Amino acid sequence: MVFYFLMVLFTMIITISLAILNAINGSISLTYAIVAPFLVNFYCLIILGILALTLRVCLPFDKVYNHERKIFKVEKREILFYEKLKIKAWKDKIPEMGHTAGFSKKSIASTEVAYLKKFLSETCFAEVLHGLAAILPLSALFFFPFRDYYFVVPILLVNLFLNSLSYLIQRYNRYRLKIVYDFKTRHLSSAPIKEENAEVEVDETDEEPIPISVE
Repeated sequence: MVFYFLMVLFTMIITISLAILNAINGSISLTYAIVAPFLVNFYCLIILGILALTLRVCLPFDKVYNHERKIFKVEKREILFYEKLKIKAWKDKIPEMGHTAGFSKKSIASTEVAYLKKFLSETCFAEVLHGLAAILPLSALFFFPFRDYYFVVPILLVNLFLNSLSYLIQRYNRYRLKIVYDFKTRHLSSAPIKEENAEVEVDETDEEPIPISVE
């Protein structure tokens, strides 16, 4: 969370400072120099908010964000790539805002199949949300003159970078969560029906995996 905040704050300080320097040179007004960078940030936030509402409310959630869909499949080689990026070292520094929609993805609260399935769907939703929130704000380039790109582009690049991190985290966490989910569903479907006075054979070597804490 601190990393995220400092990244945004640093970008705003730099971009506003550059804009003020241009205002001193007479290229733009001082008011515009102070307000315009905030407008770019506000534009990014507005798009994020509209996407969050539209993608969740206007689409059939369980169908669209089904973790079994090909687009949401995560391969082992992809995970190896994320690990080369040291994802474990920085993923907890990115804020998790799922609780604002009623489902926190900070950690696994249960290993019940229904809960795990919901968790997987939420990671799919968050992946789509952050993917679009990274790209769509680039449209701000059409609303500002070329002379302002020196402060518009850095803000958009930081937005792209931070949303891309969240995008990668969703895919990384879903791969690990899917292992737990597959284990639970496989053993649930193969579990024998318990009858009264019936002997149940237990395979002590078949241990349940430890639930994974995820962001």
